[in-house]
Amino acid sequence: MALVVKRDRGRPKGSKNKVKSASAPVPAVKRGRGRPKGSKNRKTPDADLVVEPDVLICPITRTMFRDPVVLFDSGHTYERSAILSHFCRNGAKDPLTRRALSSTKVTTNWAVRQIVQFWLDKHPGVMPDGWEIREVLEPSKDDGTRRIDEGGDVGVLRTWRAMCPALQEVWPEDEQPQDWEGVTMENNGRVVELELEDVGLTGAVPAELGRLSALRKLSLSRNRLTSVPAEIGQLTSLVKLYLHDNRLTSVPAEIGQLTSLEGLWLRHNQLTSLPAEIGQLTALRVLLLYGNQLTSVPAEIGQLTSLTELHLADNQLTSVPAEIGQLTSLERLGLRDNQLTSVPAEIGQLTSLERLYLGGNRLTSVPAEIGQLTELKELNLEGNQLTSVPAEIGQLTSLERLYLGHNQLTSVPAVIRERNPSILYW
Repeated sequence: MALVVKRDRGRPKGSKNKVKSASAPVPAVKRGRGRPKGSKNRKTPDADLVVEPDVLICPITRTMFRDPVVLFDSGHTYERSAILSHFCRNGAKDPLTRRALSSTKVTTNWAVRQIVQFWLDKHPGVMPDGWEIREVLEPSKDDGTRRIDEGGDVGVLRTWRAMCPALQEVWPEDEQPQDWEGVTMENNGRVVELELEDVGLTGAVPAELGRLSALRKLSLSRNRLTSVPAEIGQLTSLVKLYLHDNRLTSVPAEIGQLTSLEGLWLRHNQLTSLPAEIGQLTALRVLLLYGNQLTSVPAEIGQLTSLTELHLADNQLTSVPAEIGQLTSLERLGLRDNQLTSVPAEIGQLTSLERLYLGGNRLTSVPAEIGQLTELKELNLEGNQLTSVPAEIGQLTSLERLYLGHNQLTSVPAVIRERNPSILYW
């Protein structure tokens, strides 16, 4: 085997570095390090006649390969850690072509490994750019072929681990997946709970997650996730889904397929809207959406007739749909710290409601129908622009706390004051 290299990182236009191998072809990967126009290769002592051939340079790291792998889908070769990190951040896309990949399977590129080792042997004492030690890394045992062929839920977990450096920190390679932190697996090999709270996940949740169809609980909260794949709709056994405290800007419409879902935690993200399909979650009992950037709520939310808790505080809502009155099982409704100027009269239909939070809005009036909420124990109206409150509030015989402070009230109806003065805060 012969290897021709030049010292200058630039080459005359049209020329190429050449690597000849009798055992296997080498993928052509452009390095993209041209020299300034007009410069020339210089003759220097033999010790300086060393440069890494472009075909041995990873397109992502721009350094010589230490653990090269080839993508089954595209045939391109990358440094293992670099391509798996790329998948974790950007999803299944080829870095060179930006094309969506049908598979993220990778396997060791033995031909490139051999040539890298030949280059090291040919240039003893020379340290490639970006390396700290002159050694080719041992191929990872967590090889792409084995990951996929292993199949089932274990294969999904191994694939995700390989794609995401954060999981490589919490899921040791020498442990069995059923022993990994946050994984609950039944004897049949199906994963039923996956709790990965605050483990450093970033970017997109991989589509492969949709294959964990036996999942009943999924917690990905307190990470830096930016998107959730449509395949999440395949998790039809899911009962609890925790996605709060991330950087999500949207929720896929396919979430409406989770008809067994009872709890959905989406608080403290960057959501600006909700898909109408959320109304298909007819088993949903708890929906937490506070701390987002929502400007409206779809009318379909009125179809969630099993809902007992709905929290929409700290958004940018300017109105609430009248269909909210259909949530007759609702016990807690949080709407504080929005931009509401009114609430629909249909709110009086929420006869199971025990706590209603409307503080920190721009309300100038409250509908008289609020007096129909006979189970109400706490009513917070502070921090609005109210000049009066309806006397019908005096009909709320279960009321224990009434907050009216920081409004423009000059008085409170006598029927409210006289019923139980100790509950009134204004």
